[in-house]
Amino acid sequence: MNLTRKISFILCISSLMLSGCTETEQHQSYETSYAGMFYNRAEAFYCYKTANNLTHRLDFETMKDAALCNKPNCNHTATDCFMKRLNGQVPVFDGEHGYYFLDDAPKYQPDESGKTKVVLGSSLYMHDFSQETDTKLLHVDASVSNNCYGLLLKDHNIYYIENLYSRETDENGVETGFGNTGGPMSLHVYSLETQEDTKLCELYNPAEIGRIYPTVYYSGEVYMAGVYDNKLYFNVSFISETQPELVSKIYPTYYDFTDGSYHGQPDNISDFENSVVAFVSEDCLAECRNGETTVYRKGNEIPVELTNECFNDYSEIYVINDTLFCTGKVFDLNTKEVREPAVLKDKSVVAKYGDSYIISDIGMRENFEKISAEQLLK
Repeated sequence: MNLTRKISFILCISSLMLSGCTETEQHQSYETSYAGMFYNRAEAFYCYKTANNLTHRLDFETMKDAALCNKPNCNHTATDCFMKRLNGQVPVFDGEHGYYFLDDAPKYQPDESGKTKVVLGSSLYMHDFSQETDTKLLHVDASVSNNCYGLLLKDHNIYYIENLYSRETDENGVETGFGNTGGPMSLHVYSLETQEDTKLCELYNPAEIGRIYPTVYYSGEVYMAGVYDNKLYFNVSFISETQPELVSKIYPTYYDFTDGSYHGQPDNISDFENSVVAFVSEDCLAECRNGETTVYRKGNEIPVELTNECFNDYSEIYVINDTLFCTGKVFDLNTKEVREPAVLKDKSVVAKYGDSYIISDIGMRENFEKISAEQLLK
């Protein structure tokens, strides 16, 4: 795994369907559905990427964990299998439909001057679970792959990130492939009602970063973290070339749905080394910055300040109501009391369902269990 993908793994863990059965299950309609690199956490299910690059769905009520496929007797190897088509991606959902992007294979073709250019492409699809059919909604000349950057369905709009990537060229200026550096990245929205596609803002420009911070080694990417307080949060990462080694830097940004403004690059990125939005929900945001974790909650004007010494891994943070969970620990945000229940040894909390909690092995999610609040909070 290269350095950029290691950063991707750290960010996108933090950083929302059907099981393999013979009859269609009922799905809830959502105003908001968010999918990161590895998971989509909803009220009644958890859709996730397995260690074998498969897309599964865990039903919280029955604890049935199965492939995201509704075809009877499907072995999930043929190209007409929805899970096989996803190739490990996690879609966003709205009732009986799932939405996802697939990147085209890069094409090499001449431009107007005759020089070879690398042409990118990606398409947005809608999957109808009741019919097991896919409809192409949009094609863009960029890489989108929600498997890397996240995907958001909000108010009948699909929000996605375009990446143009950097290019490698030979001595004659002919493009020979992609470089090891992030290209310009921008936030776009596709309306499911009007079929209009709109660029909202630029999220990352390596040339601008390099102009301000000339030691940057251009390996930058942007990942959606989720929506809190009507704002879509991102984590931006890049590699700073600090001799004799490369140092990764991460800083958070957000797009405000209220006025359409983007609050991007901080004045001094050096202050934000390993600063990351670790958890986001409609009710809460947890941000880890420079050795401290700050938890913001709706209805509470004063945020809760914690030290990162409380956590083994900020990528495993989960917050619900007034409780923060991480690997092996339960943290009361009102009293700051810390408990270490035996049931959470080498485990982390995935979700709360009714009066129960869903836990799993840390890292790539496996071995799910449903436990009572008494077991977890006693």
